[in-house]
Amino acid sequence: GATGVRRRYLEQTDLQCCFSFENTRRVFDINPRQKFALVVARRPGPTRSVRCGFYLDELAQIDDPARIMRYDRGFIEKAGGTYLNFLELRSPTDLAMAQTVFLQHASLREWTPRRGIVLGRELNITDDAHRMIPVRSLRHAHLLLHEGKTIQQYDERWGAGPRYAVPLAAIRDKPAWQDSARYFRLALRKIARSTDERTAIAAFTTPGHLFSITTTVERSPQTRSNADALSLCAIINSFVFDWSLRQKAAV
Repeated sequence: GATGVRRRYLEQTDLQCCFSFENTRRVFDINPRQKFALVVARRPGPTRSVRCGFYLDELAQIDDPARIMRYDRGFIEKAGGTYLNFLELRSPTDLAMAQTVFLQHASLREWTPRRGIVLGRELNITDDAHRMIPVRSLRHAHLLLHEGKTIQQYDERWGAGPRYAVPLAAIRDKPAWQDSARYFRLALRKIARSTDERTAIAAFTTPGHLFSITTTVERSPQTRSNADALSLCAIINSFVFDWSLRQKAAV
């Protein structure tokens, strides 16, 4: 919702600084976990670079070279994506790593189409409830339903396993689902937080499964090579990708 405001600041003003403070020292008599920001902008624009600092807890830190960074416009647009979010990095060392990741390499959105990889959603447990049955009620030909919590990094047999199945008769109107379920597919857990042990979780799953809305899954596995999907699984589960994703999940 704030994308338009950020774009207007960047295009119509010259942003001087953006300093984000945590209230751990009780500068304001509010929750110590509450954040507040000091933003200075001058007209006319546009902004070419801006001094930034995040997770500050005292005013003197705005002159600390170990805490303050300079984001240029190209970095903001590349790392912030469509919404122009400012990554909340903590030091110039973090900035150097982020510049390498976001400026020198293709984004996931750019990388996947070139290799025929299409990621999306399948069943919604609420809207498609009429298609599903509990696993204990299996009597006919079916596909098992993966949820986000049933996969872990490289592992599709996580936790207690699938709770639901989908009879083939219930998806006669979904030929694309039936076709995709015949292939090995890359699946990503959709719900994860920057405070979890790992934020990016992907597995290469065996045929015979459909996926709930809590996972993002390949929609047309027949259009790509297994090698590309396996490579992407390894990239997503890497520490580098996980670190990059955490910077966005923390925004």
